[in-house]
Parts: sequence; structure tokens; C-alpha cells
Amino acid sequence: MKAVLLNCLALGAVGALGATPCPVFESLARDSLQKHSRFTGTAFADTVPYTLESSGDSKHTPYMVVANGVATITVGLGTVSGNPDDKIHPTTASSDPASVHFIERLYAQDQDGMVIALAELTASTERPSLSFAVPAGTTSIKPFSLCNKHGLWEGAVTSVAAEDATAVHSCEMAQCGTNAVGLVDGVCAQFAAVEGNALREHAAMFGTSTPFAPTETNTKHTPYVTVTGTTAMVTVGLGTVTQTPADLIHPTGADYASWPEASIHYISMLYVKNQDGAVVAASHLVPAGRPELVFDIPAGTTSLTAFSMCNTHGLFEGYTLTVTTEAAADGAVAPCGLTACGGSRVKRVRCDMFETFRAEAVRKHHQERGDEVAVFTPDETNLKHTPFYTVTNTATATTVTVTVGRGTVSGDAADPIHPTSPDSPHFIELIYAVDQNDVVVAMTELTATTERPSLTFDVPAGTTSLTAYSLCNKHGLYTGSPLALTTGSSSEMVCALTSGCEDVNAPSDCTAVDTLVGEAERIQASHYGQAEAFAPTDANLKHTPYITIAGTTATVTVGLGTVTGKADDPVHKNSHAWAHFIETLYVKNQDGVVVAVGKLAPVLELPSLTFDIPAGTT
Repeated sequence: MKAVLLNCLALGAVGALGATPCPVFESLARDSLQKHSRFTGTAFADTVPYTLESSGDSKHTPYMVVANGVATITVGLGTVSGNPDDKIHPTTASSDPASVHFIERLYAQDQDGMVIALAELTASTERPSLSFAVPAGTTSIKPFSLCNKHGLWEGAVTSVAAEDATAVHSCEMAQCGTNAVGLVDGVCAQFAAVEGNALREHAAMFGTSTPFAPTETNTKHTPYVTVTGTTAMVTVGLGTVTQTPADLIHPTGADYASWPEASIHYISMLYVKNQDGAVVAASHLVPAGRPELVFDIPAGTTSLTAFSMCNTHGLFEGYTLTVTTEAAADGAVAPCGLTACGGSRVKRVRCDMFETFRAEAVRKHHQERGDEVAVFTPDETNLKHTPFYTVTNTATATTVTVTVGRGTVSGDAADPIHPTSPDSPHFIELIYAVDQNDVVVAMTELTATTERPSLTFDVPAGTTSLTAYSLCNKHGLYTGSPLALTTGSSSEMVCALTSGCEDVNAPSDCTAVDTLVGEAERIQASHYGQAEAFAPTDANLKHTPYITIAGTTATVTVGLGTVTGKADDPVHKNSHAWAHFIETLYVKNQDGVVVAVGKLAPVLELPSLTFDIPAGTT
């Protein structure tokens, strides 16, 4: 008889709270130091920011005031003194690498050195500032400002009274710059400044302002443009367009946030030029999620060339894409607004977790069927695996339900429905839906206890078509026919994974647990020729699970470093960029009985499973 806790840890992508650091904040703070080390020519380990005392420069120094629970950081003594003779940092937007000059980042650290607020700024921000509610528990704050040309400055530490520190810590980033509209002499000044700053950074790194041309040796950094209708999307890395596991995709810096010995590595800027060399779209990016830029193609465009700026490896030019007359005929007026790089995720911005699971689905498909076998498209031979739609419209929302097998929508007993078999096991393990911009807008993870696999969601606003996908654990990935949507919806995209697994506490029903264990053993046997798990050795310490006990509670973590605390010992970390993560953890007792199982998701940076030790366990 078994009493088992099945933890369904497929959590939504949420901001860190309380005393937990925000990975993006910490990554960008480290990136600021990396840039400063290049400015000063010092080794990263020896790099320290400038101060007013060390530099004698009040123009670059950040100043902070705290009032009524709100802290505000500005740059330059004149912003707080009111004296017109005191300096304020200037802002110059220009495509000239020698002229573009602005504060590109402001952030604040608390008494423990944790970054509690951060803003990405642009050359359109005339008076750089950052205001934020002071988190509870904060006793002091130190401000920092990063100049694009001169480096990093830290300001004086400001003590904070308890009554001014009551807010909940938020990982939401202040938006970068202003979505200003308007041209100066026919040129969008802030677009030009993005290019100018990218060229300046590239020249500082490599002694030339000429971007690296696309070659077969730099496909990881090369930006690619794809067009759907009148919308263009820029992504970085050949794998983003081929969806082939062997092709590279540029990683995101947040994967490195908690690795003290590693550099932050991410795409910091994307911009696109038309046939006349004019920048028609641009975005500042942060080290979170897959780098991309989506924009409406301006009327009159005949070609597009994308550029990507890697904070570590420089500026890369993409291949020029010819734009058809149809794609630009009804195109938008050329904009002059930078894509926001912070704040809540909005439509057309990918949900990291969804994209990671999609990449994992493609990887599993090729692992089961071979690299040469494409995702299966709907035809009469695979109706059992094909996803189908049911649509319901209300005054404010369009709701879509995706099911698997034609019999789920036809009602004809002769039409097939995908079976669910816990014993084999054989089941649909993932269903997701992609919109017209190739963005995953909804997803559910399932188990072999889900008798009739389905995904129901409200269609996000702006969606004009959907394509559903279903992943069978044994037979691969299948796509449904595109679904055209004619009725508008006002719903927002929700970056949270629904789950078909349930907590199992009844000792007489542990089918879900048995299935997860059985599927792990099936995959092990299928791909490695043995159902038995790899035994712990010195060669696989990163993947080995370790158990620690505190009282009557046990915790499983992965990697020797999780229990030794030594920097040299490996720790397995989940990666959004590479779709590499621990997906299942389970524990057996002395009788070989599974007493705890965790179904995990890649939003958990450090995979773990905690459970109460059952009575009688030895």
C-alpha cells in the first residue's frame, strides 16, 4: 500500500518575491560591471564602479531621495541641488558612434547587495530617472548609473526608515525609454541612436565599427527575418527558423545569473534596416527569454536586413530578405517608437516556459522518430494523433478547446480518438497552440491519467489564426490544420502552464505515479538501451540526485554542488535557451516503492522535490 505525493510543479513564469533575487536584475547588474571592466581595462574580478570621490565627476554620479516609501534615482548633482551651475548628465541621440551619449541603465541595491529595482533607458530619455516603492525589509539603498560611453558610477548609500520600506518586492522592470513618435529630418532619432550605440560598442570591442557578416561559423549570433503577412519577426540563431536541434540558438543571459564565475551573455539590441539603409524597427532587450523583435512592415519596404548586438561578442549583420509587394502594400506608416524592454509580458512577446516546452517537444519528436522526420501534418493516416478545435464565442472572449483525434469533434464512433494507456504507457503528454506570429499562446502538460487530453483557453487579443500541436509520448509531434479566427477577443495571454496531473494522496490509486516512473524508464530504455537508471559515478555528478533530510522532511536536489556548497562541484541548472532541464524526480523506499514524484518545469532554475517521509521508511 502506497501513500504518495505527486507534486505538479509546472508553474507559471512569475516574478521573484521577498528576499529572492530577480535573475534579470542580477544579470543586468553583472553586465554593467562587465561593460565597466571594458571601459577601465581592468579584469572583471578587480572591477569597481567609479564614485564621486574617485572620479570627481558629479555629472555621472547617481543621486537618490526617499520620500513616503518611494525612492527616486536621478543622474547629476543638478537634479537634486536645484543649482543651475551644478551638472546634469546630457542625452544625445545620434547614429554617429562618437556622438551618441546617454545613461543606459539605472539600478539600486539594498543592504545585502541584492538588486531591488532597475530601469533600462534609451537616448530618447531626456532626463534619466528611476522611481520605485521601497521593498519591506530594506534598511539602506545604493544607486548605480551606467553611461553608454564612460562606464559605471555608484552613488552614496541612503539609509531607509522602517516606515518607508513596506512594499512587496517586484521583479517588474521599468520600461525603457519613451515610445515617442516623430521624425527629425526624416530620421527616427532613437532608432538611429540604437544603431549608433551598437556600432560604438562593437568598435570598442574589436577596433572596427563594421558588423560581422553572416557566415556558417556564426549562425548562433546571426539575426534572421521571417515574414507572415505584413508582420516581420527577427530572431537570433539559425535554429530559430529551422527548428532543427543541431542548429544553434543564441542563449539568454538569465541562465547565467547565479553563476558567479560566468559572464552574462545575451542579445542586448536588435534593429532592422530597409533598402535605403534607414532603421525601421529597433528594440533594447534584457537577458530573459528568447531575443526577438516583431514589427509591422512599413509601406514601400522592398528589403529588410537585421542586426543583433551581443553584449559579449559584438554586432552581427543578418542576410537581406526581399520583401514582396503584398507584404508591404498595406504596411504601416514607419514608426518611431522603441519596443518596450520591460514591464509585464504582452502580446507578441514569448512566454519563456511555453517556448522551452515547445523546443523540448521538437527535440523529443526527433529523438523518437529521427532527425530526418518532420513534424507530422494532418492527413487521413494520422487522424488519431491530429489535434482538432472547438470554438465558443462570447461578447468579450473567444474560447478554444483543443482535443486529439477526429472522433472528439465528429461524434462518429468510426472516427479515431487518441487512447490513454497508463500501462504501456501511451498518452498525449503536451498540447499547445501557436498564433499567426509563431508565438505559443497556450499550453497544457498531461499525464497518462488524463483520459481525454484537451487544452481550453481564451484566445489572446490580436490573434487572427491558431495552429495546435499534440505530442504523443511514443509517436512524436503532430500539427492540426490552421484555424482562422474572425471574431475579436479582448483576453490577455497568460504565461502559465495548465497541468493534467493531480495530487495523489489515496494509497489505493497511484496510477499517475506509476505512469511517470514507467515513462522515465521507457525513455531510458529506448534511447540508452537500458531501463535501469545510470548509477552515480564521478563522471555524472551534475545529473546525480542527492537527498537531504531535516527532521521528517526530505529534499531531493540535482548535482553534487547542491549539497556540498562548493563552487567547484557541479549543479544541474534548468535552461530556457537550450531546453535542457530536469523534468521528473522520484524517490523509492527500501521496498522499491515510489514514495514521492515531482513533475518539473524549466521555470524552476534549480530542480528539487520536497516531501514528508512516510512512516516505516528505512
